Amino acid sequence: MNNKNIKKIKKIISAKWNNIEKTSMDLILLINNNEEIPFTFVPNSNDKSPISIELVQLFKENAFEIENVNEEEYNKKQLEQLSSEARMKRNQLLLETDYLVNGDYPISKSEKTAVKQYRQALRDITSQNEFPYNIEWPTKPDFIN
Repeated sequence: MNNKNIKKIKKIISAKWNNIEKTSMDLILLINNNEEIPFTFVPNSNDKSPISIELVQLFKENAFEIENVNEEEYNKKQLEQLSSEARMKRNQLLLETDYLVNGDYPISKSEKTAVKQYRQALRDITSQNEFPYNIEWPTKPDFIN
């Protein structure tokens, strides 16, 4: 048997039940060539394909816990994660301009006003109607590196 074409699973990136009956799950797998592949897995089937056998073994060995969440809980967790990621990006962008609003930094009055407006726009992203799913990030003033 030629083992070159056998895809070995390196990691299960995500796993989510794809129906309320919990008869199958949608997985994203990281395989040996660092490719991410989607896969629908039926844990209690008689499927004896190499990938299904390997998945069953991975679940047993690593005691993976699949979250039993309903769609509302899943959406809430996704909202929390996206919000957190957006706030981290916003905070980093604010940190990158802190030095410009320091009283000792040599900057013109018009540039300082532009920086303050940019920073306020960053703070206001959480008020956007589609936050955190679709964020219109403010544009840095041209003079900022």
